[in-house]
Amino acid sequence: MPSQNVTGKISAPVCSGNKCLPGINLLNNQNVALALEENARRRSAHPAIIEGDRCITYQELDQLVRRIAGHLAAQGVGEGSIVGLCLKDSADHLMLHFAVARLGMVILPLDWRWTDVEKERVASFYGAVLIFVEPGALIGCLKCIEADENWHDDVAAQNPDINCAPGGEHPLVLSLSSGTTGRPKGPILSHDQFIARFVIQWVTLGFNQHDRYLSATPLYFGGGRSFTMGTLFSGGSVIMFPPPYMPEDLVAAAEEHEATTLLLVPTLLRRLLQLPDKGKPLLGGLNRLLSTGAVLHPDERQEVMERLNPEFINYYGSTEGGGVSVLLPQHSGDVAHSVGEPIYKTDVQIVDDQGQTLPSGEAGLIRYRGPAVAIGFYHDPEADVEAFKDGWFYPGDIGRLDEDGLLYLVGRAKDVIIRGGVNIYPVEIEQVLLAHEVVAEVAVVAWPHEERGEDIAAFIVVKDKVSTDALLDHCRANLAIYKVPRGIFFVDEMPKSPLGKILKVELTARLQNTD
Repeated sequence: MPSQNVTGKISAPVCSGNKCLPGINLLNNQNVALALEENARRRSAHPAIIEGDRCITYQELDQLVRRIAGHLAAQGVGEGSIVGLCLKDSADHLMLHFAVARLGMVILPLDWRWTDVEKERVASFYGAVLIFVEPGALIGCLKCIEADENWHDDVAAQNPDINCAPGGEHPLVLSLSSGTTGRPKGPILSHDQFIARFVIQWVTLGFNQHDRYLSATPLYFGGGRSFTMGTLFSGGSVIMFPPPYMPEDLVAAAEEHEATTLLLVPTLLRRLLQLPDKGKPLLGGLNRLLSTGAVLHPDERQEVMERLNPEFINYYGSTEGGGVSVLLPQHSGDVAHSVGEPIYKTDVQIVDDQGQTLPSGEAGLIRYRGPAVAIGFYHDPEADVEAFKDGWFYPGDIGRLDEDGLLYLVGRAKDVIIRGGVNIYPVEIEQVLLAHEVVAEVAVVAWPHEERGEDIAAFIVVKDKVSTDALLDHCRANLAIYKVPRGIFFVDEMPKSPLGKILKVELTARLQNTD
């Protein structure tokens, strides 16, 4: 773990045992911002960031990032200081990531859509010494800089000759999860680990310097941040297209800008599938369409490949560890129920509660390790001990590996339903229900039961009218009797996080007064 103190600074880690794993040697010990200097030399006139009618070349980008870093240094914060970014998606927001990195400071992403109470709670917990905010959006008594016209004038007046701090094992970002309730968790990612994620994007996902990445997923989120920064690190072009937007406008933007790569969460994919069928893939010009955050049912995945883009890639991973496995277009048939093969330089195992590996086909805890996995959690030793063990990261998912090494998700360890002493995995029931033609979305949760301890409740969004009995009969035909839900509850829509994940805790709360 990096050493920590209460002044809002994080120092470089001291490696011991298996905690700090070998990285990708070719790119180790760099500061991610140095790539902009190189790209300014070799691709000076190439578009780096496109924002509306504005086009920032790599020559301009390197100078702007240097000037922003100069302004940041003038605020009196030093190397290792935690700097909050609470901004809407913009070129300024993206450039600030590299400016903070250039000075050896640590990025703390904050969602501008949070309430003031949430922002202040998270920023204070992590000890942010400075926060960049939207004009007029100051946060309590915390030191903030408004990214307004005055700030732009101050930046323009700065000297661009600002030195670049060391990178390597030095911390770069506290990559917060999407939730803001309870005690926040902030996995620490170093420059080396972030660059390792870029390399994985190149090797496993096929990213390259000729890409035109359409940035349509918030920079606050891990995937949105990693893919945009990775594109600039490579020398490609980032096209800013921040949410919210209408699905048809996204399709038009992808075509207008000749985008090659796009990352979307499943919620947005489903909205795109509701658009009229034009007889050809709506996003057919892309070299790759990626999705992360939730697993799609095979039938839904097939529809995405037919209606949106045939080069659809489902990327399974976590905030802490980055990618784990990838389900590629060629994965078809029965393996379409998996989350694919482990990504480059990543070891995946299935183990029991004692950390002993399990044979192929047997379900257990997923654990993995690789050069892109976080150092650990900041300010959270209990969570650190639970998730990082003997050089492995445990994401809290249950899965199994088949004989070919493909990974199948069974469920979340904390979501397991223990019905009369038998472990039941909600994902299995959800997949069965999603196979019914009228079911659009489903979430299965534990339902407290006096005799059995826990029973099964299924919350469902439907496309058309259907009876409860019909759905239960469908379950009985495809599941063992003890896996059939005790009750089915129809809802108009699922409660979801900004990333599109269903908030099962809210659904569970609805069962408290239900017999």
